[in-house]
Amino acid sequence: MKFSIIVPVYNVEQYLAECLDSLLSQTYEDYEIICINDASTDKSYDILLEYSDNNKCIKVLNNDSNQGQSYSRNRGIKEAVGEYVLFVDSDDMLCPDALSILNETIEENEVEMVCYRYLVKLEGKVAKEKNTVAYEEIVFDDDIKTGQRWFMEMAERSLFFVAPWTYLSKREFLLNNSLLFYEGIIHEDVLYMFQCILAVSKIKYIHKFIYINRARDNSTTSTMNEFRLDSLIIALGKILTLWHNCTLEEGMDDAIKQYMEGWMPAIYKMCVLFPKHNKMAIGTSADQFLYDLCRKACKQQHRYVQLQDSEIKHINKYDKIIVYGAGNVAAELILYLETYHIHIEAVAVSDKSINLPEIYGIPIFQAEELVGMRENALVIIGIVKRNQKNVIDKLHDLGFKNIMAIDTDRIAAQ
Repeated sequence: MKFSIIVPVYNVEQYLAECLDSLLSQTYEDYEIICINDASTDKSYDILLEYSDNNKCIKVLNNDSNQGQSYSRNRGIKEAVGEYVLFVDSDDMLCPDALSILNETIEENEVEMVCYRYLVKLEGKVAKEKNTVAYEEIVFDDDIKTGQRWFMEMAERSLFFVAPWTYLSKREFLLNNSLLFYEGIIHEDVLYMFQCILAVSKIKYIHKFIYINRARDNSTTSTMNEFRLDSLIIALGKILTLWHNCTLEEGMDDAIKQYMEGWMPAIYKMCVLFPKHNKMAIGTSADQFLYDLCRKACKQQHRYVQLQDSEIKHINKYDKIIVYGAGNVAAELILYLETYHIHIEAVAVSDKSINLPEIYGIPIFQAEELVGMRENALVIIGIVKRNQKNVIDKLHDLGFKNIMAIDTDRIAAQ
């Protein structure tokens, strides 16, 4: 058997058939599909049984209780008989020629891992390329290299492929290096792929589309909760240990530092969102110590915004909220308001050409573009106090009726 496709399944009855159909329609035929039902409560298991009855290449395993994606993937690795392992999430798909392309690649190159391009299918919309501009402008060579060299090249482009479904792995390589997923957490991908990168001696990148990732609002990765914060701290803590103990190639230190720093905004956002969450549900005392350090650092970054109860009540009177500004104050204000479950409709600036398209997923507009909301929306000024007057005057000139300026000096005065 050349390929083993491992598919963890949990409550995806709406998407599962499309996923399985994409696997069964491959132009290359020497493969097995291992589906691990993680105690689904919907009709996912019934769908799996129906497909396995009609297709001998599908093997269905059933977890007695919900164990999580890591456990299911690990079970799949142990059950697999294919020379190479490919992970597919149960709401995603493979491109029709995926296995044929991968087979051609490994027949021509003696490698332990292959990384490839993927598409993103937005819910309810046609499939579109992920980060189109980045993919067109950032080009990797197709040389075979070590995992650490590959990691450093990704760092140079600030583009890290961490999802397991962006890699094909030789099963013998995984087993020989005890490369399994950390069970009991989410964000297990972050740790798993870092372990693989450190261990792999021959990896190759191909400029062909292999995978289609479905982006949907209620997926695990889009859900923000305390468990996700705990999991991310644990994963990063394990990476710190690996960083300290492994033999690294020249330049790898800087690459890992950049990678770790890239996770800090997520840590900051989650710590702000869950200010009362002060005990990790899982993890070691070292993980707890790292969590406490991150939490203290986030608290120190809370420099501008502190609203009174009366101000929160005033904000809650409005259905639509606009934050003016896209700098540090505005970023802190947005996160602060999220802790009160206050939805931000848009971000306004005086010149959007010098800003990113969005901040924390909220689109940035020229103030003039939002005049249609000037009667009913509340505009909260998210810039330092000394610069607020000119902005308020401009908003008045544009006809905005409801404007609120926050006292950014309040914390400093305490």
